Amino acid sequence: MKTGSDWIEVVRRVATVLGGIGAGLWIARIIGWVADLDGTSLRAVVLGLGVLGGLAGWGEAKRLRPMESQERRDAFLGWAFVGALVFVIAVVALAFA
Repeated sequence: MKTGSDWIEVVRRVATVLGGIGAGLWIARIIGWVADLDGTSLRAVVLGLGVLGGLAGWGEAKRLRPMESQERRDAFLGWAFVGALVFVIAVVALAFA
């Protein structure tokens, strides 16, 4: 049975896949830097490792267990704190710009 709070599970899975893609891209960038790649060869490495990272993230996202109510509450509180902190930093930055 689906509840109204299932969206957070979707967000977790999407974030896991995006994290896998990001990790693959970072590894590709490091390989490109070490091997001094550019042009087509760098694009091929980036594409390949980005896809592999996405697939690894997809596999990990399928294995995530649903959050307990306490974990869900902690996630909401934590991200609310992060959001408030980002808001305050943005306001201060705009005030002194």
